[in-house]
Amino acid sequence: MHLASDAYGAMLAAPVTDAPVTFFTVSDSRYFLGVTAMVNSLRICGHTEEIVVLDCGLTPDQRQLLRKECSVRPLLESRQASHPTYYKLSAPRAHSAEKVVLIDSDMIVTGHLGGLLEDLERGKIVGYPDPEGDRWFGEWEKIFELPGPPRQQSYMNAGFVAFSRAVYPELLEDWWNACSRTLDQPATTRDGGRGATAQGDQDALNAVLMSRYPKDAIKLRNGNEAPQAEALRRGVKIINLHTLACEYRGERTLVLHQAGANKPWRSVTGMRKTAFVDLMRRLLNSEDIAIRPAPSAIPFWLKGGMMPRLLVEGLHWRTRGVNLWKRASWRARSRVIQPLSELVRVKLKTADARK
Repeated sequence: MHLASDAYGAMLAAPVTDAPVTFFTVSDSRYFLGVTAMVNSLRICGHTEEIVVLDCGLTPDQRQLLRKECSVRPLLESRQASHPTYYKLSAPRAHSAEKVVLIDSDMIVTGHLGGLLEDLERGKIVGYPDPEGDRWFGEWEKIFELPGPPRQQSYMNAGFVAFSRAVYPELLEDWWNACSRTLDQPATTRDGGRGATAQGDQDALNAVLMSRYPKDAIKLRNGNEAPQAEALRRGVKIINLHTLACEYRGERTLVLHQAGANKPWRSVTGMRKTAFVDLMRRLLNSEDIAIRPAPSAIPFWLKGGMMPRLLVEGLHWRTRGVNLWKRASWRARSRVIQPLSELVRVKLKTADARK
């Protein structure tokens, strides 16, 4: 049973005050450079609001640097989760913030979010569509103990979610209770991302939204504002490196999301020359950034100068070559090797039958 319309009307009647927005994210030592770039991008784009970082395993030096711009909170959850993204709700649940913006530490903000936050002011749960926009499972009703079958609607990416607790006071608890049903699953991408709980906290969020909140409570903004994954590789252009302004499909972006397993600050595996990589270099090395990591903490390919840029260019073409080879090999297997194998199998079977 979905939230009744009169109850939803009562929610909307709750005034959204002029309280400031608070940004919440989560990081460990592996994501320190990612969260640093994200915080620096918020400041460059004009956001002076509080940023709360949940510490899931930062080093002492990393905590000290982040505290220059952020409130760093320790993880207090007693239950162990298989992935840090499950903990993203811990900090806002323990905080008094009315206007909550959850933002992943693998995102870069490329413009002021004022227009987006106007949707929050209108009493909406704000986010962006996920590339897997039709993801839906009837099994969610049982897995997440929902009040009824989840309706089918566009699937939201959980990397960026904004809402007012004055309007939705139960959303964080509803989401966390759903997450708690799958906290100990092996990984957020098990079953190749196909299983009903393979997307972890994101599946929990969508199951809750599809069952406990009416469809018109949700505002999915234009996905071109928040390109991720394949979109990052296919055409995000930097309009102004100094201000971080970018464009995708002729529209200005607000956030870039380096979704997926390969993070450009951790490894050169699958490296591409993208707007995200170029902006990250600017956000880790420029003179005007709020948080400046030690040079030794920045991998060579993300340092300033010509040689790191040339290295990324070379890695980009290497990745493209490897991917082209894999596709060509797959086509060869499907068009030549597999048919030949089948022909040999049939011939052998016929020969055996004649014996």
